[in-house]
Amino acid sequence: MNKDKFVIGLFGEKGSGKETFTELLKEILPNKKIQGVRTSAILMKTLKTWGLPDIRENYSKLVISMEQTFGAGSLARANKQLIDREEADIVVIDGIRRQPEVDLVKSFPRHCLLYLTADPKLRFARLKSRQEKENEKNMTFEGFLAEESLPTEQFIPQMGQEADYRIENNGQIERFKDQIKDFCQKFELV
Repeated sequence: MNKDKFVIGLFGEKGSGKETFTELLKEILPNKKIQGVRTSAILMKTLKTWGLPDIRENYSKLVISMEQTFGAGSLARANKQLIDREEADIVVIDGIRRQPEVDLVKSFPRHCLLYLTADPKLRFARLKSRQEKENEKNMTFEGFLAEESLPTEQFIPQMGQEADYRIENNGQIERFKDQIKDFCQKFELV
């Protein structure tokens, strides 16, 4: 285990650029071993194993069931096991949504909470173009906004106000890349 690793916890509404952030970070810092960990990967695997649709509503239900059965923060504890085993220089935890995940990030000596956000209409357009979840192909903007009120989604903007750093990803990819470079300089990752 790399005890000197830098852990980045990403907050961000869907479509704000969390996965793109990790890809660009790897491009910007080619000499660093960077590992992305999605907080939802465990949920995605569980839904697939059970043959259930890969939709946000099921993620929300699964997290609530886990916490009712195994206690608050059970998903964060499971993800900590994965992160502790990583030998990376930088670990990016994609999908911070609740206080136990914030506490997880803060449990590492070198960490940063980063809030990515963007205009809702732009995020909706990105979501429609990538169609990551089963129900995104035919989703309306009203349905998109309704999903943002799910228990696992509704606190993201509020928690993002307490982030150590904020990036508004409303521009082109080159602008986003420049913002990530600024972030790297601020946290002495270069």
